[in-house]
Amino acid sequence: MVPMSEQPTTALRDNLLSLAGQCPVDLSNPVDCPLFAVRKLGRSTSRRWLQELTEDDWVYLNAYHCVCFRITMETRLAGQCS
Repeated sequence: MVPMSEQPTTALRDNLLSLAGQCPVDLSNPVDCPLFAVRKLGRSTSRRWLQELTEDDWVYLNAYHCVCFRITMETRLAGQCS
């Protein structure tokens, strides 16, 4: 797996555009997600907002979602094993 900071800019942007639609874990919009408010914007407005971010912002948001996904899945798996 290529670290998020080494992924091409287009891959980071494309991944965020997908994440801006909904959470990939449960297809919702968790209130504690940094993209919560962005998901409430219209599609074109959220796309413009994301495109105005810096590459560092894209790296941060992608890393946040990778960590969130991992923690959520580990928590769910631990609950199934109890």
